[in-house]
Amino acid sequence: MDGQWGINAISEITLSAEGIELSQLGLTAADDPIQLTGGILDEAAVTIGKDATSNAIVLKTLAGRFSGVNTAGALAVSQGSAQFEKRGDIIQITDGQALYQGQTITAEGQVLTALSGEKTLDFAVNMPAGNPAVLLPGLQSSGDLAAQGRVTGSVLSPVLSGNFTLDSLHFGDMIVNGINGTFSYTRQTLRLLTAEGTTIGGSIAASGDIYPDSQQFNLSISGNGLDSSLFTKKDVNGPLSLEGMATGSAAAAMLQGNFTIYDGKAYGISFQTLTGNFMKQGSAEAEVSNLAVKTDLGVFYPEQLNQSVMDKLHERNLPITRAEVKEKVTEKVREKMLEKLFR
Repeated sequence: MDGQWGINAISEITLSAEGIELSQLGLTAADDPIQLTGGILDEAAVTIGKDATSNAIVLKTLAGRFSGVNTAGALAVSQGSAQFEKRGDIIQITDGQALYQGQTITAEGQVLTALSGEKTLDFAVNMPAGNPAVLLPGLQSSGDLAAQGRVTGSVLSPVLSGNFTLDSLHFGDMIVNGINGTFSYTRQTLRLLTAEGTTIGGSIAASGDIYPDSQQFNLSISGNGLDSSLFTKKDVNGPLSLEGMATGSAAAAMLQGNFTIYDGKAYGISFQTLTGNFMKQGSAEAEVSNLAVKTDLGVFYPEQLNQSVMDKLHERNLPITRAEVKEKVTEKVREKMLEKLFR
């Protein structure tokens, strides 16, 4: 302790402390979403004085350093350390770092105290090179996961939002590379606001929710300029666009939606568009249905897409356009009427 205290003289005292267990200070309650489970206040210096007008005792400065901080609950980190300084209603945090699921993160920012006593966060955080297999165990990924963002909201219910990059992600036998996007994370739910990458010759985008604890996801997907010959084992090629949903887990991902292939060929027959629905389970070949093939000869609706169907189109052995079907039905009706009239 250092300083002086008097009735009329300048009154200011500085108190110092070292090596205090943070868990003994009662900083969090047992029912708080985030609990402080360990850590050391390495050093702290507190300066108190008197208000010049009211003579009330006031906190002038508080500064120090802590380390070995562990938390549990909605935000679990380990080996947290930082320097801090309090002036007025703001606690400034610098040189902050910790491990989140074993991955190094750094942080600096402020803890603000409102008149109501509620404490809110405003922090910049950075994870330069995380392991996606650890952070997103429900997704098959490789390379590095880097993220930058801000932590805002209340101390006990923070919200993390920012942007990220990921080297690659696997959905069954489809690999998406060079992924980048934006996200938010709160209450143990990772929400992809935007995410884009490249795969099978084109680009693909996704948005939706990922649940790290259950290793499940529910994502809206869209793709453009994809190579259709790599999407199916059928003899089809041409640029592919698709929209749909990806659900489940990486080990058992279900992709389903609708697609359009433009200016392509199917079993040697050129078409303007080929549209339909698809369903792809894991690494299995995509199943297609509700097909419509638009060619220079018209539009036809095969139940399946195979060599036999396309041969029939090529040979014109069957009515395959809507107009031809209508004409054929009309012809049959006319024949029946003539049979009855001249029987």
